[in-house]
Amino acid sequence: MRGYIRSKITVEEEFNERGEEITKPIVYGEYIPCKYHSASRNDLVSLGNGQFTQAKYIITIRDMKLRGVHFQLFNKDKKLVCEQDSSLLEVLDRIKRVKIVL
Repeated sequence: MRGYIRSKITVEEEFNERGEEITKPIVYGEYIPCKYHSASRNDLVSLGNGQFTQAKYIITIRDMKLRGVHFQLFNKDKKLVCEQDSSLLEVLDRIKRVKIVL
């Protein structure tokens, strides 16, 4: 399916004069076109130490510069489908794509 993905922009922590953290609004980047599909039972992601988790979505994009940890996935109508940290972000040099697993 075709859709869009946005990555959470990380901002540096700031503190006030009393050393308390200043809370900032969460900001996401621009909508980037992508292709995605629901993961199958065979799409497992290694968490390390011999542990695995089931992937929810497999996403590919053409933007080779995209990096991030937390993503929002939208359908073609820009309605939110999934929002979570990525389990895997892999650059596929041979086909000029980035693969993101949520």
